[in-house]
Amino acid sequence: MHEPELHPIKDVISGVIGDGEGKLSDAGQAEIRAAIDALTKEPTHELMHAVASVFAIADFLEDQGANAIAQQLIAMVDAKNVVDAMKAVNQSVSATIADDVANTGQSFSHFTDKSGPVAPSVDARAPKDSVKLNALDFPKRL
Repeated sequence: MHEPELHPIKDVISGVIGDGEGKLSDAGQAEIRAAIDALTKEPTHELMHAVASVFAIADFLEDQGANAIAQQLIAMVDAKNVVDAMKAVNQSVSATIADDVANTGQSFSHFTDKSGPVAPSVDARAPKDSVKLNALDFPKRL
């Protein structure tokens, strides 16, 4: 199984965790929060990647028994400013998708309202130079 690459915020977190004794210090929390807040100023997919990485690290820490640190990390990315920035990213992605769908529909619009060749109906006359199916001599066995 391929493990996804973590965001560089992992380096900030690992540097801060090395200093702690079961939970993050106030200075460590401030350092992580500053790194996250820097990504919320102009939210992009990088913020989403960083938040996913923080959740992955918190999950790992919970598995290792460091529940207090994991909860502190989760609380940092669950802050209102981070959630609002992530919503902004999702809205911009939704707008981009809506534009792409509209442009795709517009590019295919030239296919509409044009009739092409259609198969003849059952009672219609056969087209000129057509071969009747029964006229073909297929072998009975292959």
